Amino acid sequence: QLALRALGELKDEAALPVIEKQVKSRDPLVADYAKAARAAIKGEKHQRAVPREELLRQDLACLPSGLGVIGRLTPSSASGGGGNLIEQMKTLMGDIEGAPDPKELEAQIVGQLGSVMSMLGNVRVSAITVGVSSEIGDDEGFVVAIARGIYNHEAVNRMLGENLGGVRQRAGGLVYHELESDNFYAAAVSDELFVIAGGPNRDSIPLAEVGEKVVAGGGDFAIGKDLAMLLDRADTSGAAWALMTVSDSYKQAPFLAPFDTMVMQAKESTDGKTKLTLKASGKDADAVGGVVAELNEGLEQAREEVAEAADEFPGAKMVADVLKSVSISSEAGNATLAADLPAGGAGSVLPMMFFGVRADAAVVPGPD
Repeated sequence: QLALRALGELKDEAALPVIEKQVKSRDPLVADYAKAARAAIKGEKHQRAVPREELLRQDLACLPSGLGVIGRLTPSSASGGGGNLIEQMKTLMGDIEGAPDPKELEAQIVGQLGSVMSMLGNVRVSAITVGVSSEIGDDEGFVVAIARGIYNHEAVNRMLGENLGGVRQRAGGLVYHELESDNFYAAAVSDELFVIAGGPNRDSIPLAEVGEKVVAGGGDFAIGKDLAMLLDRADTSGAAWALMTVSDSYKQAPFLAPFDTMVMQAKESTDGKTKLTLKASGKDADAVGGVVAELNEGLEQAREEVAEAADEFPGAKMVADVLKSVSISSEAGNATLAADLPAGGAGSVLPMMFFGVRADAAVVPGPD
């Protein structure tokens, strides 16, 4: 599998005969990696299977109580093959003076990939389900991520214990490794499931609750009735989606203050781009309109600054194109943001929505 990934990254057409033989492999992972490598070399998309819906619902049921945001990223729903990483790196590097030769860049990336894979073995991430607490701050709150895919959990446990120096502890039936990052814990549950949880305060991280739910295979939803209502109405078929009920803690961030709920969706389109839509609702139409006006003002400023930077930094053109595609509007207390992201851009959406909120809320002082 590592060799097939490397061939896909290098996009060497001379390797196609070898790859075609592996497409017929009886090992489904080998065959799929071969198909992905072939697609990368030919510049085609490779459609990968996603986990069964009942397993994804089970992952949602494993999230703890007290959540303000839930979401999922399905990176395997549409993949352009292994070459995207290198091509994006080349684009970002642009014509920077002193940048490495493209061939050297490819060799470095593939070499690093080999080093990591030699420790972890074969890794395939097919879905990541995430929950963020409704209360966030410098000393409270948590984030939980449940990743589903295929990997060697014994190899990962060895790496966590030996290479990262993690300290083992049991909670709720799971064995967690404390990561080098303060107050983050990871559990390599099986060859199909991986859990990570963290927060600013160890006591606020629901390790035991998550562990009990994972061991039990889910159970009743604990996401709360408001998030459950949003989930029932949401289209969760895209490459990424996220739902938010805006708590008082979140409202500390000025751009969230007028809103009660937010729904984000990212879907791959036929032109190869990712269509992002964010809809937010609030009761005070004037306040919602005011936030939208401020966001549009900031958007125009960002467009101008990035356009200037693109003259000296060609890699900024990709960002400029995204900003040009952004539209933000409001009507009767409902705000809508739409944008076109590059192919595979859904992977950047969830981190921005989850952690951008916490960063903004943390720097805004609360009421006296």
